[in-house]
Amino acid sequence: MITIDLAKTQHHFIDADEAQDRIASSLAQSVQYTGKNLLISSVTLCVILFVSAGLIGYQLRSGVNPVYLIVAAVLLFLYMPRCLKVWQEYRDSSGIRLLEGKGPHHFLLCQAVCTRKNPVSRHVYSLRVRCSNESVLDDVLVSKKVYDAVQVKDRVTLLVCADAERSQVAAFPSGVFRRQEQAAQTVEQQPDTLRPMTPEERAFCQLQYEDRIRQRSGLYDRSYALIMIICAAAAAVGIVLRSNPLIYPPLFVIVLFAGILFMNHAEDARVKKALSGDGAVSCGEVRVTEHLHDSSQGYRTTFSCGDRIALTSRKREDFEWFSLHDPCLLVYIGREKPIPFKQ
Repeated sequence: MITIDLAKTQHHFIDADEAQDRIASSLAQSVQYTGKNLLISSVTLCVILFVSAGLIGYQLRSGVNPVYLIVAAVLLFLYMPRCLKVWQEYRDSSGIRLLEGKGPHHFLLCQAVCTRKNPVSRHVYSLRVRCSNESVLDDVLVSKKVYDAVQVKDRVTLLVCADAERSQVAAFPSGVFRRQEQAAQTVEQQPDTLRPMTPEERAFCQLQYEDRIRQRSGLYDRSYALIMIICAAAAAVGIVLRSNPLIYPPLFVIVLFAGILFMNHAEDARVKKALSGDGAVSCGEVRVTEHLHDSSQGYRTTFSCGDRIALTSRKREDFEWFSLHDPCLLVYIGREKPIPFKQ
């Protein structure tokens, strides 16, 4: 731990700018695993094991059913590796806790050189570094992945969270930080023209959103309904024949597509409620700068404000609704991803 004053005066840490704060926060989140992460992962793993054991035990009593075997195998295949990975990452994080509470967070940065890799103690990985002003820090925390990658004389970037009087010092390879800065240039950013919506814009977007709902219904909902009808017919045949393989898979598909339709309906109701004046809604003026469709990348529609990318959509409905160079209005509802509208 180090005080913020000491970091600035003795080791020449400097304040990060807004873009560097976002990168530093992302890097800190990539290695910070708290007890809450571990608890959620452990509970999830216990639930998956309990459900899978119940399915297998049921089959031992009533006979083998391939559907239940497949469900148990899929649950284990999907969740067990992730839960075990969280446990491993928790052990390899060296107890790094740079972020406390909700963001945004402000950081101090310092360029340094690794002069020694300290011996590992109780899964804590640390470095001895020499800062740019020749001062020395003996126990700078790093994750196991960084510890294995960094060698003596390699350059590293030190991070200190300036939101509290005292903070841990963590290090990341300088090359990683530079790559993050380059990648940040293509990250979606809010338009400079972000402002509250006018009543006229709200009314216009409400009418346009109704048209978008009808467009999406023509592209997807009718196909979903047809699939559900076919599955319902297959399940009905299974009930008549008393065949479980003909009953449960179609019912699973029906529930899946019904959930999709329900979520779409709930999202539409939320957006229409916000556009009608109930909720904080802001907007920004952008333009379609990319309008592509090919077999390898699918649909891609990019909305930009000047040289800054504000939104990249891979939805087919956005590709068909907009054309290249169309002036658009990006509507922000709370912290959700913005919704594009024609101007």
